[in-house]
Amino acid sequence: MAVSDKPAGGNARKRGNALSRMVRYRMVIPVIRGRGDPRRTARGVCVGLGLAMMPTVGAQMVLVGIFWAIMRVIAPGWRFNVVVALAWTWFTNIFTLVPIYYLFLVTGNVMLLRENPFGGFDAFSTRLMELLQADLGMFEYAWVTTVAIFDEWGLPMVLGSFPWAIVSAWLGYVWCLKFLERLQRAKQRRQESKRVASE
Repeated sequence: MAVSDKPAGGNARKRGNALSRMVRYRMVIPVIRGRGDPRRTARGVCVGLGLAMMPTVGAQMVLVGIFWAIMRVIAPGWRFNVVVALAWTWFTNIFTLVPIYYLFLVTGNVMLLRENPFGGFDAFSTRLMELLQADLGMFEYAWVTTVAIFDEWGLPMVLGSFPWAIVSAWLGYVWCLKFLERLQRAKQRRQESKRVASE
């Protein structure tokens, strides 16, 4: 039997590195590069994270655009950074989607005082991945997979997502605002140090 030269856990490490890179480049850097009022950037994280935590895989980016257009009409003073919102919809991705959606399903069943009639995690994971294999265009894929998820798991999945979406959106807003305030203070300290050094 051949012995592999690769260290045990190498695949897990690669997945962890890929996830870390994705979080940094797709989610953190857009926050850092956000311009203007930090609250607009924090609202972008809030909106993106809130929509990411809904069982609408493939449709979240479209929903951000729809929400942005609606808010411009009904609450023009409540602007958010749409680029940051789009970036944060990637919180649910190929690495996180299955456990997060299973968490929605379990939460929904608890809220409805039901036992889980859909089998365990392995059965759920296998079925969800089958539904996500559709080879379609972006808009058709978003529609077909969202409808299939609702058809398969229905009310428990949708209901169970609401508490997670609300809490995640709020935590995302608070985290982002504090993060940007820390960055601003650090930038001011650097500028002050340079000014003092140049005198």
